[in-house]
Amino acid sequence: MRTELCRDEREFGRLAEEWAALYRRCGTATPFQTHAWLHSWWLSYGTPGRLRLVLVRDGGELVAAAPLMLVRQPWPALVPLGGSISDFGDVLIEDGERGERAAQALADGLAAAARTALIDFREVRPGGAVERVYARWRGPRRQVPDSLCLELPAVPMDDLIGRLATAKAQQRVRAKLRKLTSLGVERRAVRPEEVDAALRRLLELHRLQWQGRKVTTEHLQDRFAEHLIRSVGPMVRAGDAVVTEFRLDGAVVAVDLTLLSERLAGGYLYG
Repeated sequence: MRTELCRDEREFGRLAEEWAALYRRCGTATPFQTHAWLHSWWLSYGTPGRLRLVLVRDGGELVAAAPLMLVRQPWPALVPLGGSISDFGDVLIEDGERGERAAQALADGLAAAARTALIDFREVRPGGAVERVYARWRGPRRQVPDSLCLELPAVPMDDLIGRLATAKAQQRVRAKLRKLTSLGVERRAVRPEEVDAALRRLLELHRLQWQGRKVTTEHLQDRFAEHLIRSVGPMVRAGDAVVTEFRLDGAVVAVDLTLLSERLAGGYLYG
């Protein structure tokens, strides 16, 4: 196992193919660890000179990666790429026996890269790959709670409705579903070549939806739109995202972006 520290954003761009191969071999990965999402985020939000990618190779093959950047306030720390617009932070470590050795090598590589800086992984989904690094960490460490996240089981809609706490709540949801059916709302998955236009429509509908109310202001920024459009097209082509349009009488009335991984289908943004 050989550990590398990459600080060159052009080299980061060239890692796309082998990063994608490692992503497919890491069963706990979320869409926020795809190369398309992280590299695009860096282009929109990264600070030149602060990139810190800790890479582990077995021979020439990438077997683990920690996508980080250096921040200096209030103290020096390495934090995951993706920032607050990413729902989950994590590293990539391939599954299986070789992954156990890769996890130890990544822990050692992170310690060498951080030196005296803090490593602060936020918003890690339970069972994330970085827990394997944490278990092998030789220095001081601390685990703390972070944001709550609602997760629904992958069951048919009738079964899901049946899990609601009261019969009244179940009846209310079923009534809304019947109303949607009677209105004739149609849905379709957007083809890859249509994704850019569909996302622009999503962002415009999102802006109108929240007009006059408290909104996540970053969702209204040009840099966010550039990141979303740049990253989601490749993710749709790779099967890591789906954009869905909802039409009524031929007009697009809603657009939804869902991000996909082996164990997760996550609603990200809609308008």
